[in-house]
Amino acid sequence: MKKMTKMTKIIALLALSVLMLMCVCACGKKDGDSGKKGDALEGTWYFQSPDYGDVTATFDGNGKMTWGYDCGFTYSDEGTYQIQDGGKITLKLDGWTDKQVATYTLDGNTLTITSELGGMNGTYTKK
Repeated sequence: MKKMTKMTKIIALLALSVLMLMCVCACGKKDGDSGKKGDALEGTWYFQSPDYGDVTATFDGNGKMTWGYDCGFTYSDEGTYQIQDGGKITLKLDGWTDKQVATYTLDGNTLTITSELGGMNGTYTKK
């Protein structure tokens, strides 16, 4: 058995490094994949409220949201959300003092939210 020279070891290590880099690249993101993994609520949801007019809730899939309505004037607020077990969601808009816990059900493109905060209550359709 031949002894490996220093140069042979370096070439072997470089080849191994290139091979490992190729494997990592092959397992990376695919075309059109942003790399983020969203949650079940990800997307923009619309609801026609009798009190608030056109209500829109947008969930980014990673815990950030916007919520707003248009009933002759436009209101919009940003905040955070966290999905919990048992059909619960914790919501915290920047304009609120406290977090609110709401229940939600999701059936395809239909999201129903029920909370103590009446303005969010409703059945939303995914845009």
